[in-house]
Amino acid sequence: METFDPDLYTSLYATQQAMVCCAQSCQGHLHSKVSKVTEMSLAQADLREQKRALSYITNENL
Repeated sequence: METFDPDLYTSLYATQQAMVCCAQSCQGHLHSKVSKVTEMSLAQADLREQKRALSYITNENL
């Protein structure tokens, strides 16, 4: 017959909670990295569009 060991249960529970906390932290870090990359990509696309428009205005006789 197996016996219930409260210390083992507490230890396993604490380990699980630490892993959950770490996973949530990593997920938040990844999300912020992805957000920054997306923000930079949008800024670069906007800059390219501005350069294209400026080139069109300066090269065309309006």
